[in-house]
Amino acid sequence: MEEARTVVQKWFSENKIATIESTPNSIKGRWGTGFLTAPKYFQVTFVPTEGGVIAQTAGWMTWYWLKDQDFSSSAIGGGIPRREGWRAMERLWSTLQSS
Repeated sequence: MEEARTVVQKWFSENKIATIESTPNSIKGRWGTGFLTAPKYFQVTFVPTEGGVIAQTAGWMTWYWLKDQDFSSSAIGGGIPRREGWRAMERLWSTLQSS
């Protein structure tokens, strides 16, 4: 599980995602300031299995005047930031799969 945590922490660092919460079983990060770009949140939860670790991922963005919205590859409402978050999440999945 520690190897998967290290991969995610390195990915956060490379993508300028600030870690805002870290426990032995999960990491949560924030990307964006909220001033010019909507803040985007990434959370990875690690579930130990017999053959290794499952990394469950979640990603969403928040606007101060709207409720949280999940990342989406085909988003219309919140469009660009939600698609941008989706593309970043795809890069994270690729990184996790190759490790």
